[in-house]
Amino acid sequence: MRFMTNYFTYTKRLILTGIFLFIFVSCIKDEYDEIILNEDGSIAFICGSNNPVTKTTLNGLITHWVENTDKVGIFSPQARTTAGGAAGVVNIPLTAQSSGERSQFSGTVFWGAGEHNFYSYYPYKVGTPAYTAVPVSLPKDQTQSAGNNLDHLGDLDFLVAKPYTAKHPGTLGNGASVSLRYNHLFTILEFQIIRSTGSGAISKVKLTGNIPLGFESGTIDLSQSTPASGVSYVIDGMSNTSNSVIVSLGTSITPTSDYSTTPRVYMVVLPGAHTGDVKISFESAGVFKEVKKSNVTFERGKKYIVKVDADLASIPVISGSDLEPVTLGDIIWSPLNVGYRSGLENGLLFQWFRPNGVEGIVSDPKLQASTLWTVDLDQETAADKYRGYYLTTGAIPNDWMPVKQTEWNMSRKFNPCPDGWRVPTRADFDALIASGSTAVTNPILGVDNMQGRWYGPNHNNPDVRATTAVFLPVTYTVGTGGGARVTSNTNSYYWTTSAAGTN
Repeated sequence: MRFMTNYFTYTKRLILTGIFLFIFVSCIKDEYDEIILNEDGSIAFICGSNNPVTKTTLNGLITHWVENTDKVGIFSPQARTTAGGAAGVVNIPLTAQSSGERSQFSGTVFWGAGEHNFYSYYPYKVGTPAYTAVPVSLPKDQTQSAGNNLDHLGDLDFLVAKPYTAKHPGTLGNGASVSLRYNHLFTILEFQIIRSTGSGAISKVKLTGNIPLGFESGTIDLSQSTPASGVSYVIDGMSNTSNSVIVSLGTSITPTSDYSTTPRVYMVVLPGAHTGDVKISFESAGVFKEVKKSNVTFERGKKYIVKVDADLASIPVISGSDLEPVTLGDIIWSPLNVGYRSGLENGLLFQWFRPNGVEGIVSDPKLQASTLWTVDLDQETAADKYRGYYLTTGAIPNDWMPVKQTEWNMSRKFNPCPDGWRVPTRADFDALIASGSTAVTNPILGVDNMQGRWYGPNHNNPDVRATTAVFLPVTYTVGTGGGARVTSNTNSYYWTTSAAGTN
């Protein structure tokens, strides 16, 4: 008996090219905020919107401020927080007092002396940052409660006001007017997903490009010049960038066959030009499948409608990785071992014919067995579960199977692979090996910094093999002598659907 890493393949069917359309709906220009000086020297902020944008909530295509919810942050090195106080307004929050396209905002800022520079952004975040380094982020994991719901956009959107210099405070009864015009930092996508045939609810929508679409943290200088329409702002120090963004639906959507009636899913992403494929993936019944579009550009402050037929998404996506499946002949090979995840890049260890794997060696074999054998097999007894863990003699065989099987049953009950995938046959593996290989001893040249071998026609071409060859990492086995780990720096052991010997 051995535990081995399991590689898996997808039997190639008819592959259709998915087509989706990026339709420009509304170019987000400016929003107008009027600031009026009161008789006591304070400045009243009255904010209005006059564009179809993504800030706060959308009523159709009209932006609405939300009463007692929306907050903007205001900076001014010259203005004051109290009448006659010290100069310097640093990230003072102002709150919308009514809902609608136009609303007065609570909070007071007082005029100081001389010219005043005003900087502002939305949504307000607690803290005292410099106006040259306001924190900003765009999470790669986004949540929408249900189809067509827009409530999550207010927390994802970010607006930056054009810097404004006010020359004078005005006179009593004729206050100075300061115009702040807000621009969007990001891009919004509206996914219209149909099913031309078939059925199946969708629980997640994922977009993957080849430049960052989200990031964990960064800062923005509010004093930078306003970019031209569609051109991106400069965001400093972006950390933990992600080329993928995923929207998880609290309630799954059921696509219709009509773009005008199918539920909408909304996503906020970084603008930018993607050279090469952009992938849109849908999760249905726990399986991601994708369609592709080449050379897509998302401009800042614009909203795009993405129309796509989920039935054209034919290739399953491997959870936890952005690596592409590799097609060699009539076989689609997974780029990862079964059980791959961060921290377990080699994948899980399997007994042949078992649908469940283990992460590694546990000191008590019975404890390991109790977690491994979660699915009873038709021919298995309680005693059979623990066979193969010890060196045995006599009547008890060194094998868990009372009835020998020569070919691994790929029905759902026995198949260790995700839906739509299977363990490769001996013929599949022989053909893969015959296609040629290149050994990688420098982990940098492998996948996820692992040693191993590249297999396929382009195994020796570092420029293209990441998408046209299969990488098999060096793995290890667990032997029968008390569960000892057997490690090799040169050999790897992988199961096929054919039995490998008598044990």
